[in-house]
Amino acid sequence: MGIICMLLFSFFNTLPAIVIKYLIDPLQTEGTEKIEVISFFWVGVGIIALFIFKGLAYFGQNYLMNTLGQQLIHDLRNRLFHKLIYLPLSYFHKMTSGRLINRFTTDLNIIEQAVFISITGPLRDFPQVIILLCVMVYRSWQLFLIMMIALPIAAFLIGRFSRMNKTIASHRMMKYDDLTNTLTEVINGIRIIKSFNMEEKEVQKFNDINARKLNGIGLKLSEASIAAYRVFKLDDERNLIIENRKSTPLPLFEKQIEINISNFAYEDTTVLKNISLTIPFNQTVGLVGSTGSGKSTLVNLIPRFYDLKAQEGSIKIDGYDIRDVDVFSLRRQIAVVTQETILFNDTIRNNITCGLEVGTEKVEQAAVHAYAQEFIERLPDGYDQYVGEKGYSLSGGEKQRISIARALIKDAPILILDEATSHLDNKSELKVQQAIDNLLSKRTTIIIAHRLSTIKKADIIYFMKDGEIVESGTHQELVSSDSQYRKYYEIQFES
Repeated sequence: MGIICMLLFSFFNTLPAIVIKYLIDPLQTEGTEKIEVISFFWVGVGIIALFIFKGLAYFGQNYLMNTLGQQLIHDLRNRLFHKLIYLPLSYFHKMTSGRLINRFTTDLNIIEQAVFISITGPLRDFPQVIILLCVMVYRSWQLFLIMMIALPIAAFLIGRFSRMNKTIASHRMMKYDDLTNTLTEVINGIRIIKSFNMEEKEVQKFNDINARKLNGIGLKLSEASIAAYRVFKLDDERNLIIENRKSTPLPLFEKQIEINISNFAYEDTTVLKNISLTIPFNQTVGLVGSTGSGKSTLVNLIPRFYDLKAQEGSIKIDGYDIRDVDVFSLRRQIAVVTQETILFNDTIRNNITCGLEVGTEKVEQAAVHAYAQEFIERLPDGYDQYVGEKGYSLSGGEKQRISIARALIKDAPILILDEATSHLDNKSELKVQQAIDNLLSKRTTIIIAHRLSTIKKADIIYFMKDGEIVESGTHQELVSSDSQYRKYYEIQFES
């Protein structure tokens, strides 16, 4: 229907070039008294009717083609988000948030405009050119020949300009990425910017990035070509964890976790090597070491946030290689509490349940065991209180207790605590530590902590250095020997 409207518009838009002859020719005849006024009347009526039909055709093609463009972008946006949400963590380390946001905003909007332009160009504008050239041949073959000489020159210049446009557009699109990334960083880091009086510097940085602006169909199509390449490059990203997903569910964990890693590298940098450890069911394990020793990478391999290659080693749960079981059944049995507590701009209730269908009683019970009930009840809307973006309305300790309540609700047999108390003051840490003690009950737990007070109760502690386990034992055994752990402990508690 859109194509029909475009063809009708082409016809009605070029019709005046044909009928104008019958308005102008009588004026060239001798004796204008012979001209019948009624002929002008009917020509006028015809012109009014022509513009009415032309307007209807224009409205129809605009409405239908814009609807088509929006439907295409709607489907593509959903497809991209589905792709993005399942990509492995390693992909997000390579891409800035600004670049990813632009794939869903700027790039898709440019493609939507290009869908309209690229279809209307050949189907609405090109037929008009053909019709007008035919009229020109009929009216004046001399003028037609002049046009045929001029057209190739124009085509050459347009082609050259389009190639220049593509280079400019590529640079401009990269600047859009930088612009969005800068904006995201400013919003997230506004406290630092204000505390260091960086406002003018950030304004100047934004102005510099925001400088370059060209318009026109050529540039729009060039931008659309680059935007489409970037969007479909994201759509083509492969996630082998999902693509090679096994259908075998992992049975409920009840025996042990075996980790054997000969060498694991991330982007050509060796992160883990010579790792061999067994974690029995219902045991608490502590991982200690300086920043960059490989602790977080090790625990991120268990829920398959990253994947081990066959030659790099294996992780087995109750004898099942985690690569041979359904990844979602694996992750259902693992709860993770990290140092950076991510809360969504939603109610406290929804942040605790995280999509799980549970009743009010269970939510409140989890909040009680997480020592979160007290501050939740003080809020104006209680469990229905919105926490704001990233939970800005709550303190660090309150956010951490919400994340612990979230882990309690999941009730997974395997628990990973990754620096869960590292950013808290002593009072908040005490509350969170009490909540963690409730969380550890009847669970196999792996704790990463710089604050050794958090892992003193662990059944066994592994000290890591440069991606290897160099020492192991209980807290008492390690502090009683001349160990690196003991030196680490003494530095923290020398006062």
